[in-house]
Amino acid sequence: MPESHGEAASPSQIDWSLWRTFIAVVEGGSFAQAARRLGLAQPTVGRQMRSLEQQVGELLFERRPDGLRATAYAQGLFERARAVEQAVVGLSESIARQAPGLAGTVRVACILTFAVELLPAILTPLLQQHPQLEVEIAASDVERNLVRRDADVSVHIARPPQPEAIAVKAAEVELGLYAHRDYVARHGRPETPADWAGHTVIGVENAEHTLRDAAAHGIRLLRGSVRLRSDTYLVQVAALRAGAGIGLCQAWLAARTPELLRLDRPGDLPTLPVWVAANDDLHCNPRIRAVFDHLVAALGEHFGPPRSSG
Repeated sequence: MPESHGEAASPSQIDWSLWRTFIAVVEGGSFAQAARRLGLAQPTVGRQMRSLEQQVGELLFERRPDGLRATAYAQGLFERARAVEQAVVGLSESIARQAPGLAGTVRVACILTFAVELLPAILTPLLQQHPQLEVEIAASDVERNLVRRDADVSVHIARPPQPEAIAVKAAEVELGLYAHRDYVARHGRPETPADWAGHTVIGVENAEHTLRDAAAHGIRLLRGSVRLRSDTYLVQVAALRAGAGIGLCQAWLAARTPELLRLDRPGDLPTLPVWVAANDDLHCNPRIRAVFDHLVAALGEHFGPPRSSG
């Protein structure tokens, strides 16, 4: 980061978005925390702060083992920038109170499992609050292109591949190995990797993928053991509920069927990240922003906040 520069830019010439990011960095103590709060990529936050330092002509942050520390000069700027932000927020809230409310359609692309089992319940309070708001749920496990405007908002288990997309990791989903109690009564409960040899496994359409994933966790399956397969995850869950065999299931979904018994220990398997993303209309479209923020908050409340933002 720069030392004091020569001629600085006039404050009126500096983009307000840089000040907004600056406030988030000072309050969060790191670029990572600011990026999560603003829904930006961490490198973007770093570039914005370097740009702001160049424009004000002063060093704003010092790197410390415990994170970033604002310089004395930056602290003085922070107090004034925070006052401006509060004034802007107050003005926005005043306008919102006089506005008729959110209206129009927001298209949400969502993985099939969430679209069927979760999103209707999450979105209902928002629709009740804003009677003129409409939501279209495009249910598919195929990633939609946000930049091409295939959807306004997406909920997926992978970060959008388009770097221009604004994405926030809202939650992490716990996974477990489950079987119906009737299946366990008939075939027993595998206690060691060797016990899996005689069991029926529910997996994805390509059995090799299931065999490889199991082997990565120390479970050696026979090639013919993956006897019920589907690339539609809800079909796999239905097979578990029917007692067809042992399979992977999201813990929150398994909890809705008390007859499903967990066979592994919590924490043995990796978690699935849940990403909420949007295109740059997020910054200028109130109804898209409202749906985006609502989904991030509701998913975080449902699953618990993610352990990391990356």
